[in-house]
Amino acid sequence: MNLRNLPQNLGVKIAVLLLIALTPVGLIAVWQTNKVTQITVATAETALINQTINDAREQSQAVQNAFGMAKTLGTAVVALLDNPLACAKIMSTLVDQRGVVSRARFINLNGAVTCTSALDTENSIPISRVQDMIDDPKERVYWSVPSDQSHSSDLSVETPIFSDDQLIGYLSLSLLPDIYAFKNLPQDQKKPDFLLTFNDSGQILTANTSPMEIAPRLPANQTFKDLFGTDAQVFADRSQFGDDFIYTVAPLMSDAVYSMAIWPNDRITLRSERIRRLALVFPLLMVLVSICVAFLAVHRLVIRHVDDLRQKMQRFAEGEREFPTTPEIPAPSEIREIEETFADMAEQITHEEAENENRIHEKNVLLKEVHHRVKNNLQLIVSIINLQMRKLHSQEGKQALKRIQDRVMGLAMVHGKLYETPSLSKVRADALLREIVDKLYVLGETADATIDLTMNLDEVSLYPDQAVPFSLLSAEAVTNALKYIGTPTNDQNMWLSITLDVADDGENIQLIIANSVPAQPNTTTTEEGTGLGTQLISAFVSQLEAQSSITDNGDKYALAISFKKQAFQADT
Repeated sequence: MNLRNLPQNLGVKIAVLLLIALTPVGLIAVWQTNKVTQITVATAETALINQTINDAREQSQAVQNAFGMAKTLGTAVVALLDNPLACAKIMSTLVDQRGVVSRARFINLNGAVTCTSALDTENSIPISRVQDMIDDPKERVYWSVPSDQSHSSDLSVETPIFSDDQLIGYLSLSLLPDIYAFKNLPQDQKKPDFLLTFNDSGQILTANTSPMEIAPRLPANQTFKDLFGTDAQVFADRSQFGDDFIYTVAPLMSDAVYSMAIWPNDRITLRSERIRRLALVFPLLMVLVSICVAFLAVHRLVIRHVDDLRQKMQRFAEGEREFPTTPEIPAPSEIREIEETFADMAEQITHEEAENENRIHEKNVLLKEVHHRVKNNLQLIVSIINLQMRKLHSQEGKQALKRIQDRVMGLAMVHGKLYETPSLSKVRADALLREIVDKLYVLGETADATIDLTMNLDEVSLYPDQAVPFSLLSAEAVTNALKYIGTPTNDQNMWLSITLDVADDGENIQLIIANSVPAQPNTTTTEEGTGLGTQLISAFVSQLEAQSSITDNGDKYALAISFKKQAFQADT
């Protein structure tokens, strides 16, 4: 297949049309698949977030209950701040009866513990924590680390206490470990490997395993402070140890506690990017498959039959005339009708060609006979002239008739060549020239004078309209050259050079006839003064529509004839 004609190929055009037709369908499929992908991914993320919230439900409930107790107790404490014993009794009663709280305290804005459920050696709180509460009074959850060894670290909740809309301090409750600990979460395909809660300061509040084991699995590119305050989200990240995990973050109390679940990447995979890529691949694959099916269908039903028909036409154009009557592969009815039409046309053309060949053969036979008879008639004229020459006693008369005889023989040679050539329309000018030169050379050479003959003839064919004047011109020019040839000044042999040169374009032809010039001019030639040869050469040059030039440099005489090969012109 020619690549330059590829855009015009039927299969390519159908493929392009299908591509244009299927592009909107493909775009719709991409949009729908992408939409389904988004819904699927969103559903999967929502399920993971809900699972994370559900797994930390007990911790969330414990913190919310603790804040509820703190608010209730804070309302009672405001009225008893002037009575420390009564305030301590209420707090002790809460600790003893609830079984949830291990310690309750009220801390004023100076950081002093003014009311507590137990005798604390820690009577003040770091001023930095108090300042945080003053600057941003809100509910907080944190791990409290005592300044002495009287208490261990515990999980505490604190809530601001207001009196007449004025912040007067905050109430802190320390929860018992059993209240906020994860209770033996079952490990199955629906549970995360690691579950924890954290506050706005980035502290891990609770975890289903030790913090030392969780720390290497935390995301390397996200911190708790970055995640705090955001909506529930699911993201994939690389851990501190370089492992890939899926992380889900959900607020338990949006201003206080968030939970995080860590899922192994090989067990929980959202595949959103893969699905999006498949959303592009499937429509593209559909388009490609459709184009391939259409191309194969067109090739099977149309192209191969058209190609077979084209090959038959090409072979017919190259001369082959025998084809199978029935195709090897059954073709559709439309193409079969075209093949039948071509077969009928080929049969009719073959029949007409046979008739034309018969007519041409008959004409060739007749034309050969004409050329043969003309040649015979011309030879008969030559014989008559020869008989007349024998009866003449004048040398000048014999010489004049001899020149006429040579010119008639030149015409006879042309018709002889036309008779011998297979085409009957063209004559090999080089062969004709060679025959003329050979014949005249034999007549011009004598026993006491040797002529060195050189011929360089390119192959060229001429129609009779040019072949006749060319042969007569050549004969006249060679005759003149032999007539005036002589021994050059360097005492070398006389020489005659004939050159027939055809240009590379095959159209422009040059004939050069050169001869040696005698050291002493020949004054005995009787015909020189007539100028008949020169007149005939001029006439033949004009008939050939040629240009002639003569070079005479003292020891060489050359006649150059240049003309252009003409096409056949029928008489009108």
